[in-house]
Amino acid sequence: DDNSQEGLLTKFKEGEAAHIWDVQSIKNKIYANISNNFENKELKQNISNPKNGIIMRGDYHSSFDRNQWTFDLNGNMIYNQENENYLFNVLKLKKIKIRPEIFNEQTKKFIEMRNVFRENTN
Repeated sequence: DDNSQEGLLTKFKEGEAAHIWDVQSIKNKIYANISNNFENKELKQNISNPKNGIIMRGDYHSSFDRNQWTFDLNGNMIYNQENENYLFNVLKLKKIKIRPEIFNEQTKKFIEMRNVFRENTN
């Protein structure tokens, strides 16, 4: 891969901003906490928090939003076996990992929240 500044800029322009802990899940938590204004204010801030976002190509973003895969708490891509063929043979995605310079404790927190929501809705 071309990791020059120009190469990274091209990749960035091709990418889309994806929420790690998705907006609808945050809204659902707010609706469930309708009486707690302080906590709801904090929850709303998560929607625009840059650490709750990651830039990825559109095909990754779409399948990520459809919960066909996610990240583990180390930033590695994880998926169900039932989605493996579709993701890697049909969509031609490659296994990815969140870059170390982006991954931090806040990012990890958002992954945890995303995965908690997924577990509670399955």
